[in-house]
Amino acid sequence: MSLTIVAQGPEHRDAVAAFNQRLRDALGQPPFLLPLDPAPDPWHKLHISSCHYVALEEGEVRGGYRIVVYPAVLNGEPVTAVNLQSPLSESVIDKRYRHVAPEMITDLVRKQPIAFEVGMGSLEARLPKRLRSLGWSVEEVPFLFRVHRANRFFTEMPMFNSPWFRRWGARVAALSGLGSAGCLWLHRKRKKLPSGLRLLRESSWGDWADAVWHAFRPELRFGVRRDAAVLEELYPPEEPRLRIYRVVRGEQTLGWAAALLTQMRDNRYFGNLRVGTVLDAAAQPEAFFAVAALADEALEAEGADLVITNQSLPRWQEAFRDAGFLRGPSNYLCACSPALVEALSPSPVSDGLVHVVRGDGPGRIHL
Repeated sequence: MSLTIVAQGPEHRDAVAAFNQRLRDALGQPPFLLPLDPAPDPWHKLHISSCHYVALEEGEVRGGYRIVVYPAVLNGEPVTAVNLQSPLSESVIDKRYRHVAPEMITDLVRKQPIAFEVGMGSLEARLPKRLRSLGWSVEEVPFLFRVHRANRFFTEMPMFNSPWFRRWGARVAALSGLGSAGCLWLHRKRKKLPSGLRLLRESSWGDWADAVWHAFRPELRFGVRRDAAVLEELYPPEEPRLRIYRVVRGEQTLGWAAALLTQMRDNRYFGNLRVGTVLDAAAQPEAFFAVAALADEALEAEGADLVITNQSLPRWQEAFRDAGFLRGPSNYLCACSPALVEALSPSPVSDGLVHVVRGDGPGRIHL
């Protein structure tokens, strides 16, 4: 039977509810479900918008997904890029519908060829495998971290809770001071900050961000626009956990970083740590390291036990390593559509051609 893929509306509410109930009956508590009433969200603004779609078969919903539409640049030209989010099909409970997911994704790239997906957890998960089979590239976005309060790190990180010998070793490291000494050595800075720099915490995005974007744009072949108008929608200043940091020398803005500072509560990854996340950053060519180092220092000063970031561009990876960060295992993936692969390379992340960070798409989930 053929599928019809349409924008979700109020007329689909009962069919979506029936789809969700079938998943509940089979799975108990699925990781996520389709929204019954996809309300206009705060991203329906001037530059960024979103839409939910459902896949219909004889009036029954067999799957659905969400897209977020961004202004972007590709090889120096303005383009529209879509972020595919939360594709879900009935094939998770009934193999008769294994055609639904590939048909939804194929329909998306036929309408919006410049598309990407982020997150997904593992290269061996169902969605990354499906995307690769459809000609998408799927790669890890490097994860970097710096521990600032070793005692809390070793006692709060869930990864140290089991088995017993790992828990015992972590407690010894915390109580003996060996953990603090080890972290100080591992995270020692390799470079000194240039003199004459200041970090300002801003309450909103200003024209200064436009000058940084124009200097930063040549560093990437593909990425969402990061001028002031788009940043207002990407990182709304009213978010209480958001930190907007601006690095200046005299009156000149050299770069900026957008960060979250979150007190975790029984988080599956970070326990009860206070975590600073550098979501995004842009800088003039000579200021990458300064932005990374000063943003990290600011988050530490505000009480971050741990500062983390995911960065696809090699220049940012180098800057954070120079600021004392270490690279760890990443569960944050980036998939690029066949049209993007054709315009860039078979491995656009590994080749350093795309700017993808935790601020893109749903990357802020769990942070």
